[in-house]
Order: sequence, then structure tokens, then C-alpha cells
Amino acid sequence: MFFSKIILTIFLTFFLIAQPALAASFEDFSGLKKIAGENAAGYNTAKVNLPATIGTAIQYVLSFLGVIMLLITLISYFVMSGAGGDQAKVKTAKAWIKNGIIGILIVMAAYLLSAAVITFLAGDIYK
Repeated sequence: MFFSKIILTIFLTFFLIAQPALAASFEDFSGLKKIAGENAAGYNTAKVNLPATIGTAIQYVLSFLGVIMLLITLISYFVMSGAGGDQAKVKTAKAWIKNGIIGILIVMAAYLLSAAVITFLAGDIYK
């Protein structure tokens, strides 16, 4: 029980508090002000920031996978809570919880790595 509260606290801290703080505005990230100018009436569609678009798609997919891993972990916790002393159910639920936590860690690492790579690539285009 204590371990699951720690994991939940770390997860909520990382995704609800740290993520908005690390977010950059679209104009700063995409280079729109540099391309279209400060007071441009529309978007310049001649130049598309492909790495940023791909990075956004990858981050959405990884966010979705992270939610799935969290749901697997939470459902396993409830299965273990409702096992009623059945050791087979408890053992299976513990394995699922362990795999869910490992999955969350893998998704978080992939998310951070892809964000760093895409930021690096998008930064090279507009320098």
C-alpha cells in the first residue's frame, strides 16, 4: 500500500506539476515568429517543422501508453485487494503490478528521450 502511494505521488508530480513547467509556447518551439514575423496575419505554410510534428505525435502515443500502464497497475492493485486470500490471484496481481511499473518507467524514459531528440532536431532547423 505504501509503495503504491509513493509511485502514485511520483507519477502525479512528474506529469501534473513538472510537465506544464517544462512546456514551451508553440511559437517559441516551432519558430513561427522567426518565419512569419512578429505581427504576421497568417501562418507561413511553405516551411513545415517536420521534427516537431513527429515529436508531438510520438509524445501523444507515449502519453497514451503511459495511461494504459497506469491503468494496468491500478486494476492489478484492485484485483490483489479483492483476492480474498487466494494466493494465486495475489501472485498474478503482484506480477502485473511489477510489469505495470516497469512499463511506466520505460514509457517515461522513452518520452524524455524522444522529447530531447526532437528538441535537438527542431532547434537545429531554425538556427
